[in-house]
Amino acid sequence: MDEKNPTSLENNSLETPEDSPASSRIVSTDAPAQNDTGVVIPNAPREMAIGPKENIFKRIRNKVNVYFLLLIAVLAVLIGVSLYAIQQNRKADKKATLNTQKLTTDALEKLAGTDSSVGDPKQTLTVESNAIFNGGVLVKGNIDIAGGIKVGGNLSLPGLSVGGITTVEQLAAKSVTVSGDAAIQGKVTIQNGLSVSGGAAFSSGVSAPQITVDKLQLNGDLQLSRHITSSGGIPGHTNGSALGSGGSSSNSGNDVSGTATINTGGSAPAGCFMTINFTSNYGSTPRVILSPASSSAASLSYYTNRSNSGFSICTTSDPPDGTSGIIFDYIVIG
Repeated sequence: MDEKNPTSLENNSLETPEDSPASSRIVSTDAPAQNDTGVVIPNAPREMAIGPKENIFKRIRNKVNVYFLLLIAVLAVLIGVSLYAIQQNRKADKKATLNTQKLTTDALEKLAGTDSSVGDPKQTLTVESNAIFNGGVLVKGNIDIAGGIKVGGNLSLPGLSVGGITTVEQLAAKSVTVSGDAAIQGKVTIQNGLSVSGGAAFSSGVSAPQITVDKLQLNGDLQLSRHITSSGGIPGHTNGSALGSGGSSSNSGNDVSGTATINTGGSAPAGCFMTINFTSNYGSTPRVILSPASSSAASLSYYTNRSNSGFSICTTSDPPDGTSGIIFDYIVIG
């Protein structure tokens, strides 16, 4: 160090903050200014240089700035990826036709005391558990049921249309109308009568304790394993001249079959004993078959006059006078 030349010392020891590696800036103090070797600098301002500690802080600050910038860059990338994913999810939700919504406990409690709408027509309400409705249920649209239907009580339907096969164990109906063909594989029990407005065809036998028809037409032979019994009202009759004086006649049976009883009086001439009048006229003149049912009737030369309203029992010879019990049976076939 050159003590004789303070100027050179001043020039050698004082450096600018940019040229000196040992200091970065000058801070004013109350103590005399010194250089790094501890020599007092004459005529110098009272300032002291802060040494190497400020350089360490500066380097730390520079490094922290780099890491902070990297962190911001990473966060920006993450935020961008998240926004892109959210945008894609929104596009996918818009493409869906139906949205599902869970029915929570709170929603069920709201439904219990209100008639407000839940969801919108584009959403689907899914009930995972069983549901019990204490009141009525009204469905304004169609109902699609994937499983079976069990009805514990009565089922009231204003109209029922079934496209496939329906199996019913027991059906009770007040009125049944079948517009098409009906095939019944089991027995049919009809308690209050059967009314058929059209024709009826049976491929096998028909068994009935009684069949009542207005008109019976047979295309084949009639086979009867039991008796033929006719019924109907008793026809009226009128007496003829062949009864003679004081004679009488009577009849029983119906328009199909019956019995005529003749009692002659005095001076009975040949002619007709009686005329039987049908309760219902036949469509044309029927066949009348007379059969003598007594010996006095068999001895007569008898014949019949017939028409669609009745027939007469006559004789060609004079009948015996005062004879009772001249009996004829008759059968009428239209």
